[in-house]
Amino acid sequence: MILYGFFSLGASTGETAFLYTVLPLHGFCFTFFFVTGQLYVDEKAPASLRNAAQGLITFATYGVGKYTGTLVAGNIVDHYSVQNVYNWTSIWMVPLIMTIIFTLGFVLLFRENLKYKQEKINH
Repeated sequence: MILYGFFSLGASTGETAFLYTVLPLHGFCFTFFFVTGQLYVDEKAPASLRNAAQGLITFATYGVGKYTGTLVAGNIVDHYSVQNVYNWTSIWMVPLIMTIIFTLGFVLLFRENLKYKQEKINH
């Protein structure tokens, strides 16, 4: 959220400090998302399905996810541009709002199976 919020602020104020401050965060977020996903799948998948599960998450994120993201981002940029003049504030507000919605959904809907986790620790 901070990433897209700072991009939006930088676009609306013209202050490049917002952009330069948040760019290193992009790499951290990108790496954190993919590594955490791989570790979570590795922990949850049964040993017999672990390779297939890793392949599926890789296909979903690097394949389908990036393809879909490119289509959505392209449409957003097209929607908020007129004759090659881009409304970057509006363009960056869309992923900011999407990130807020997805974060709220994750916080409200994701539940770790603590009973399974405790049994795994005890064995």
